[in-house]
Amino acid sequence: MTSILIFDYPIVSYGIRMFVKDFFPGRPILHAATLEEAMDRIINEGVGLVVMDISIRIERDMDIIDVFRKIKNDICILIFTGKNKKKYGDLYLNAGADAFLTKRSSSEEYQVVINQILAENQYGEDDIL
Repeated sequence: MTSILIFDYPIVSYGIRMFVKDFFPGRPILHAATLEEAMDRIINEGVGLVVMDISIRIERDMDIIDVFRKIKNDICILIFTGKNKKKYGDLYLNAGADAFLTKRSSSEEYQVVINQILAENQYGEDDIL
């Protein structure tokens, strides 16, 4: 399964790419700096996992989750952000994200969450990290 990373900061994308390569070797990993580029790659390149940061404009992020679902209903969406999980976690899970991780989570937590959402296509609201 191909993964796509949607981050506007190359260093963050690089770090996530290295993590995914270490824990899930052999999986193709794409990068998109814009949502438009991400949509094109999801449509044309068989993406199964989206890892994205959230912006200050929450409505657009929530709308894009819906757009990704319309493009590919079974796509796994992981929000990976420095934003507060208590303030934003439930909002994104209710909008259709499969998981919400903060940048303070351990690498073991990332691995568990990614394994679980890929296996079950959902990570429960009680398990926001």
